[in-house]
Amino acid sequence: RPPEQSERRHLTLMFCDVVGSTRLSDGRDVEAMYTVLNAYYDACRTVVKRHGGVVSQYLGDGIFVWFGYPQPRGADAIRAVRAGLDLLAAFADLSTRFAVELGRPLEARIGVHAGETLVAPIEGTASLTAYGHAPNFAAKLQQHARPGTVVVSEAILRLVKDCFEVVPRGQLDLAGETAVATYEIVKERQREGRVSRGG
Repeated sequence: RPPEQSERRHLTLMFCDVVGSTRLSDGRDVEAMYTVLNAYYDACRTVVKRHGGVVSQYLGDGIFVWFGYPQPRGADAIRAVRAGLDLLAAFADLSTRFAVELGRPLEARIGVHAGETLVAPIEGTASLTAYGHAPNFAAKLQQHARPGTVVVSEAILRLVKDCFEVVPRGQLDLAGETAVATYEIVKERQREGRVSRGG
């Protein structure tokens, strides 16, 4: 049974993960990789905060982000996709900055989905996480994305299609479920009256 302090919430969820992190660290100085990864975490926190999101968990070299918690904000889905695109730009900057230490490009894959979750404490800790199908699906979208791209679900597409150009990314097969359509974000449309970046 979920603890009393748990609550059902509709959240926009983002998973971001470093591509080929094991290969990145192979044969490289541990302290150098520590410096690179901490710069990555700092960049992630900065971008997510600017767009009104919350980093819920650090999962190795990945991050799990919520938009719409603790309070919903206008256009959370749009903010999440913008944050994803800005994270990719931050990765490009880090890749240039740490070219010698890395020896290869630093790339990310990002998945964004929205849905009902159960926000509850992680047992034995003071930290909260989101449970349910929606977080699992967001994680699957991240795994489905090509390196250096943001992939979104149909639920997100309905909310952002007027603001971003997208291309179909194909079907995502989920165990025991019908395959679902996914979409890759190409770029933001330029138009008047859009939600201010990070506002």
